[in-house]
Amino acid sequence: HSSANTYTDLFTSASLPSVSFIHNKGVPLHKLVVGKTPNSVFPTGFVSASALSDMFLTAYNDLGWYAGLAYYHYFYDSDGS
Repeated sequence: HSSANTYTDLFTSASLPSVSFIHNKGVPLHKLVVGKTPNSVFPTGFVSASALSDMFLTAYNDLGWYAGLAYYHYFYDSDGS
């Protein structure tokens, strides 16, 4: 898993999983949707809705990215019960 939780991690890093990294490999920006978990229970880099909003506006202004967000949720049983 990845714990991308900053603007740089999500959008401008020269490595995975950033939007810019994937785009530079040939994927059009309009096809790159950012996926995040809707809460901090999972160890995947939770980002609040207000922080994501700020990041998305910056990515739109800086990169022209506008594809969107997909929240995902999966069953997480950390103690095996």
